[in-house]
Amino acid sequence: MEKYTPADIVQTYKYQEIANTTVFVGGKKEKSIDYSYFIGIENPGLNRYAISFDIQDISRVVKVVGIILVIDILIALLIGYLFSKRLTKPLQTLINGIKRLANKDYNVNYDPKGVYKDVFHNVNFLSNQLTANEKERKKLEMMREDWIGNISHDIKTPLASIQGYAELIKDPDYHFSLEEIREYAEIIEQKSLYIKEVIEDLNLTTRLKNKALTLNKKPVNMVALLRNIVIDILNDPKNSNRNIVFHVNQENILVTIDEILIRRAIYNLIYNAIVHNDENVQIDVIVEKKERAHITIKDNGNGIEKNELDKIFDRYYRGTNTGDAHKGSGLGMAIAKDIIQQHDGELTIDSEIGHGTTIDIKF
Repeated sequence: MEKYTPADIVQTYKYQEIANTTVFVGGKKEKSIDYSYFIGIENPGLNRYAISFDIQDISRVVKVVGIILVIDILIALLIGYLFSKRLTKPLQTLINGIKRLANKDYNVNYDPKGVYKDVFHNVNFLSNQLTANEKERKKLEMMREDWIGNISHDIKTPLASIQGYAELIKDPDYHFSLEEIREYAEIIEQKSLYIKEVIEDLNLTTRLKNKALTLNKKPVNMVALLRNIVIDILNDPKNSNRNIVFHVNQENILVTIDEILIRRAIYNLIYNAIVHNDENVQIDVIVEKKERAHITIKDNGNGIEKNELDKIFDRYYRGTNTGDAHKGSGLGMAIAKDIIQQHDGELTIDSEIGHGTTIDIKF
């Protein structure tokens, strides 16, 4: 072991006099004796640097940096608060608007701008849709109430006749001839059949609306079906003076349908053309095979107003030109449309005042 004086240690550490080494100096106390030592490392890539600093200068720097950080944090918090307020204010407006819509206050309209421009636009759109739906609901409710009043009146009238004739027949003070009794019985039968038809319409439209009707589909010759419908209508004494022309270019057009329901639908559509027009109007019923089976029912009669054309297939709607001859549930056209749609068919209507109406059906 070699010994070095303090001066030797300083000299060796400072000027790296032990070979080409990097020298590190340390100390150790052993049994009350202080030893100093230095270690040389032969690694040319390893260097030694001495750093000196003033603790007071560092303290001042730390204080300045701390103040700057605090100021930055306060500014960031202020900016964040202002930005969040700018973001949350329109959100609160949107929430209030949605609450108003939920409470059926549909008078909501905002200027679409800012970050939530698309959201404001959609809220406005929803408000307009709900407003339109509410108007339609009120209109339908008024129609339904009017319809209930009309149907109640239409049912009460034949019921009153039935009751009146029945009371006459059973009254012991009156002695009717067989001919009179048969006449009264015929009136009672007609009024009863009318009430039965109304009730059947109510039942059928409810089942159609609720998709609760099972279709009994089978291949049916549409030519024969339509021809029979036209014949049955003309055989009715009430329609004996009507001009209904049946057109066909082939005798066999098969379509898979529920025959009873389609008969009901076609009958309703032709009957509608009868009751809404004068006796001299011609009604043409045409059936032909194109890409699909195509049925056309057209007349050269009064026509339908444009504002009524969109409502003619609505439940409870009765046209303004319906006369006294048109008694019934007011559901005939709606039933016809529902039946055709349940057969995956298409029904369209076109009309012009003074030139007539055309209804097209495709299966």
